[in-house]
Amino acid sequence: MTMAGTKVETYEELGKEITNVVVGKILQIEAHPDADKLVVTKVDVGSEVIQIVTGANNISEGDYIPVALPGAELAQGLKIKKGKLRGVESNGMMCSVEELGLSREDFAEAPEHGIYLFDEPKELGSDVNLFLVWETLLLNMRLRPIVQIHLVLSVLLVKRQLP
Repeated sequence: MTMAGTKVETYEELGKEITNVVVGKILQIEAHPDADKLVVTKVDVGSEVIQIVTGANNISEGDYIPVALPGAELAQGLKIKKGKLRGVESNGMMCSVEELGLSREDFAEAPEHGIYLFDEPKELGSDVNLFLVWETLLLNMRLRPIVQIHLVLSVLLVKRQLP
């Protein structure tokens, strides 16, 4: 990029404020006893199996998902704690990309409404930052007058194609 005549002014790691969010696998989904639009799930988060109550309708048994554990901090300062939803204990929260402070523009495969589903199995209990946040670096670049914009765009498009 420097040789193309640009200079990175600032950079921002999107989602870096996210803490205590791990990869989980949905083991079981049951109807909530007192609510038609909620379900009670059992989720393996590596170190234990926890119960989470959710209203998400895009999940299935066997899905790998981001799970905010009690004590987690999410985008916009949201803090997760244990609680009860309609009388049933919930020990965390399944997350969408927006709740993780990220954008659907960066994760085209993310559902428009609902929980983010990993497209392949991940190690249970792993920090989701290993799989999501490292891809989301926002660069603020200064273009010099001599820069040919097609050179910069070609570098950015190559980056987008890398796995």
